[in-house]
Amino acid sequence: MIDADTTRERILQATLDLIWARSVGNVSTDMVCKRAKVSKSSLYHFFPSKSDLVVAAYEFHWKRVAADYAQVFKDSMTAEEQLKAYVAITTVDLARQKEKTGKILGCPYVLGAAEMSTLDEKVRAVVESVFDRIIGFLEKAVAIGVRAGSFKVDDARVAAQDLYMMMTGAVLQSKVRNSPDFIGHVWPMMRARLVG
Repeated sequence: MIDADTTRERILQATLDLIWARSVGNVSTDMVCKRAKVSKSSLYHFFPSKSDLVVAAYEFHWKRVAADYAQVFKDSMTAEEQLKAYVAITTVDLARQKEKTGKILGCPYVLGAAEMSTLDEKVRAVVESVFDRIIGFLEKAVAIGVRAGSFKVDDARVAAQDLYMMMTGAVLQSKVRNSPDFIGHVWPMMRARLVG
């Protein structure tokens, strides 16, 4: 018999894969059950609603990528190195998506926010929380750069939010154009924002 943790993880992975490729609204619980090879009763045993399922899938994904962010934003690197690594890892991730699926899928959080922020408060709140976590990494890097004299910004948090907006816009453009090359525009924009 398959244990509960394995079943729950399969459901979450299936949900994430489907919503990343198709969007939240275009994924039914039937599709998730088929992909995860579980019954509806198993799905609803873990997740009382589709909203709960999507929220859990986003948190599941964050737990896996948070370690990647920690590696990119290492204290042993300069602020500029951290931000360049952030751009590089995003470029690599988008290229992998295209290689694997033939398409740039983009960022599951940005896609969920664009689609669900006015329709589902639970999904909106978890996406906002993940955005804030990512912005926190960026804010720390910006603050390091300010202390080192490399960056000239008045408010590290506001600058970090601006950097994240630049990245999410570039990721969306990459998705629309089906090319990871668009991310190459991000670092010069970030640098211009930070050096004044």
